[in-house]
Amino acid sequence: MPELKVRIEKGSATAGDGQEIQENTGSAKQASTNKMAVVGTLVNFAISQGKSILSASISQIGVTTGDYIKQERIQEAMGYAQDAVGIGTAFAVNWVVGALAVATTGIKYAIQITSEVKQNELENNKINYIRNRSGNTLINGSRTGD
Repeated sequence: MPELKVRIEKGSATAGDGQEIQENTGSAKQASTNKMAVVGTLVNFAISQGKSILSASISQIGVTTGDYIKQERIQEAMGYAQDAVGIGTAFAVNWVVGALAVATTGIKYAIQITSEVKQNELENNKINYIRNRSGNTLINGSRTGD
């Protein structure tokens, strides 16, 4: 009895002898997609370099002018702006992603505020300890109460 061979192929076109037929997959579309990927990469690179340059120039404000408070405020404002842009971009993608961005940003700022409050409490405790240790516990600041 001759041997019977059965070959079942799903989802591929064959020439009848089992060999797959090669189809033109649209090299023009691939080239267009590759060009868009290159442009996207270049845009991302330019944005990251711009951020780097801006950050470096802001970090030099305190050194060049001596106004470190101004530098700190500008850096804080930049952080708020970056968060706002991030939230806006997230909402542009999807409202769920935007809501998650708002929630994570809120958690970030809640942790930051809690940390600052705790740091102030520690500094106040340290100041009170130094006052008590030096004897400056009275309102007028003298040791003897005069």
